[in-house]
Parts: sequence; C-alpha cells; structure tokens
Amino acid sequence: MYTHNTFPAFSQKYHTPMWKVPAIGFIEEEDRNSVNGSKTGLLDTKKSYELFANELILRINKVTNNGQ
Repeated sequence: MYTHNTFPAFSQKYHTPMWKVPAIGFIEEEDRNSVNGSKTGLLDTKKSYELFANELILRINKVTNNGQ
C-alpha cells in the first residue's frame, strides 16, 4: 500500500475512491497522462485493499478466538 503515493492524491482531489478515478469524466488536463498511465495500478488498488482487509480479519479472528 505504501507504493501508491500518487493514488491517494488523485482520490482526495477528485473525492472518489482511487480505483474509480480512471472512470470519472472530469479529470483535469494536467492529470490525464498520470491517471491514464496509472490506470492498471489504480484499478488493482481495490483488489489489493480487499485482500489486505480479508487477511487482517482472518488474523484478528484467530487471535480473538484463540485460533479456533
């Protein structure tokens, strides 16, 4: 997650989740090349966050349920 330095900036600027930025219709001209060049990474971010969250939940459940 720490490698996505520009992704949160796009998300904050356009007030939308990172993985939805490439699909919005009002990207400023100065950002178009960056967004288009990062499209795959932006779209993959959602999958990465979901995987991280699911793994975290599994680990928390193991700790709170004593591994049961």
